[in-house]
Amino acid sequence: MSQTLEYTALSDQALIDLLFTEADRLPRAAADEIIRRGVPLAPALVRILDDEELWTTDSSRWWAIVHATYLLAAMQPPGALETLIRTLERADRHDVDWITNDARHLLSAFGPTAVPLLRSAALDGKLAPYVRVYIVKKILLRRLLAQGEGRFFATSVIHG
Repeated sequence: MSQTLEYTALSDQALIDLLFTEADRLPRAAADEIIRRGVPLAPALVRILDDEELWTTDSSRWWAIVHATYLLAAMQPPGALETLIRTLERADRHDVDWITNDARHLLSAFGPTAVPLLRSAALDGKLAPYVRVYIVKKILLRRLLAQGEGRFFATSVIHG
């Protein structure tokens, strides 16, 4: 309990700074506090994910992108799904298995209300093929099959 209280006393910036300094050892209590604070911290997480230099650094600061991805998915602030789709594309390009291997969990956390956006993303020919196929295969197809639309939708993605 005292560990949780320690993180509640930190400023928003001090919590975000932990994403850069703790490498793969970010304490669960720190992550929980970031999630608890929610939307006000979302822009800082998005800035981390949009920082191209972080994606290619050899330092332990690289872990900030992994933490920011999971935290944003857990928080689900407005615009988070669009950011995560962009993040999956970057993760695929930079071969970040820590993110791509959990794409299904990251995206499916948004539930049925995400289907229209995921459907649109899957049909977007500009999006990385990995991301499009993953959305169709792991998320949308299951939901659309339940609605009787799956076969038509999958054909649309494959044939453009």
